[in-house]
Amino acid sequence: MVLKLPREEQLALADADPDIFDISDGWAKHGWTKVQLKALTVGRLRPLVRLAWENVAPKTLVKKHAGDV
Repeated sequence: MVLKLPREEQLALADADPDIFDISDGWAKHGWTKVQLKALTVGRLRPLVRLAWENVAPKTLVKKHAGDV
């Protein structure tokens, strides 16, 4: 799976768990992060998917769904 994450978050995740979060290709400098799904629980993946969505969704839509989980 690939997620588009804020650069700071991407670097922190890759530093903490490089076997799970791969930022070795050229697209990584734009925030694209390869994620090894087998290594993550749903509980850990869910907030990352939300963060990735917030990173690319229109700000009005993000604001509209701010309280949704």
